[in-house]
Amino acid sequence: MKNNEKILELIKERLDVGAESYGKQVPIDGSRDNLNESVEELLDAVVYLSAVVLELHAKYKEKK
Repeated sequence: MKNNEKILELIKERLDVGAESYGKQVPIDGSRDNLNESVEELLDAVVYLSAVVLELHAKYKEKK
C-alpha cells in the first residue's frame, strides 16, 4: 500500500469511528461548531505531539 493510500485509510477509519459514535456523518449544516471543535482538537494534537517529541528526544539523548 502506498503512503497516500495509508493516509486515506486512516482518515476513513476515523470517519467511521465518528459516524459510529455520533450515529451520523460529519455535519456541515451548522448544527455543530466545527471551527471551535477543530481548534480544540488541534490544540490537543499539539499537546500529544509535544509529549511524543519530548519522549523521543529523551531516548535519543540516552543513546548518545
